Amino acid sequence: MQKICEFCEEQYEASHTKRRFCSNSCSNMAKPRGQAIKQFAEPFYKRHAERLREEKKHKMNTDPLHRLKVKARRLAREAHPNQMPCETCGDEQADRHHDDYRDPTDIRWLCKHCHANWHILHDGVWGKGKDTIGERVKKLRLSKGHSVAWVAEQLSVEVDRWQNLEDGEMQDMQLLWKIQGFYQVPMSRLSGNV
Repeated sequence: MQKICEFCEEQYEASHTKRRFCSNSCSNMAKPRGQAIKQFAEPFYKRHAERLREEKKHKMNTDPLHRLKVKARRLAREAHPNQMPCETCGDEQADRHHDDYRDPTDIRWLCKHCHANWHILHDGVWGKGKDTIGERVKKLRLSKGHSVAWVAEQLSVEVDRWQNLEDGEMQDMQLLWKIQGFYQVPMSRLSGNV
């Protein structure tokens, strides 16, 4: 059956009626797929700059906590422009950390590892959008369909102890290690310390 290629407009012998191109080359040129489609002329932030600017402006105008943090970080950069080593371990690569954003120039220098550990110890959480340790434990338990009473019995712990961990009232490392062994998951999945 004779057909005309949709790309080069040459006549060719088609092996079946649904064939639209004379060769793979014409097919690829006419309808790029895979990596050819994924390559953009501009980077992500340039392509989405307007939307990102609007989202940023909206968050600054509507979220007072976000506004407080942004202002505190700017003032801290101005007050402490030179990077210092980590106060805990001495690592040269350290970040500014605010214990209280209401006092923007009162900072401490912590490396990534010590900074994450500080937040896990004091807040029970590290990272944007992360669950607390208790929330992660609860999600893991519910994903397996287990009740608090059943798991507590399996691990030979009091139900109140388990409930206190899930409610975020205490950080119980011994219980976390038991949970990690029982469910056979990496400790980083429970603690969030990646």
